[in-house]
Amino acid sequence: MAHKKHKTILIIITMVIVSVSIGFTYLYLRHKEMPFLDKMAISSFFEEEEVKVRLYFSSFDASCLALEERKIKKCEDKIEQAKLMIKELIKGPLANNLKPTLPLNCQIKEVFSHKETIFVDFDQNFVEEHCKGSCGEILTIYSIVNTLLDNLNSYKKVQFLVEGKEIETLAGHIFLQQPLFKEKRLIKVETKRGK
Repeated sequence: MAHKKHKTILIIITMVIVSVSIGFTYLYLRHKEMPFLDKMAISSFFEEEEVKVRLYFSSFDASCLALEERKIKKCEDKIEQAKLMIKELIKGPLANNLKPTLPLNCQIKEVFSHKETIFVDFDQNFVEEHCKGSCGEILTIYSIVNTLLDNLNSYKKVQFLVEGKEIETLAGHIFLQQPLFKEKRLIKVETKRGK
């Protein structure tokens, strides 16, 4: 009796193994015939969700900030979303009639928040490679402030750091040892659309 049960279990296991093998062989051969279907399915599965953000760059004559809307990767974490937006500001505008506000070589050291304030810590290039001048300083600072606060509603202020420390000013015209609020008066009314 035990021998008969053992034989039945062995037959069932063998049938399962054969069925699984046939299934894998079928899928393998189908993949060989139509590999593009699998590639399309995989790419659509892993396609990143995007979000439209509002980035502020300098107008061509450096008289104000101009809006450029752009789609970037969507992050559930607001701090990661903030980092991506600042990286887009560093890349510069897509529109030919706008100008960048941040040095191309500056890097984000850290972004973090406390209550309603978001802290942005840059490396030394943020200061050393800045174009200087009062207009340049105002547009640089408020391109970051307005971009972050326009897109991240849970924050009200932005505090700047360089290499983990507070700085008094970027180029001698704006006091940076206290958090800054959004400044709508610097924004040009018409919008510029990026990709």
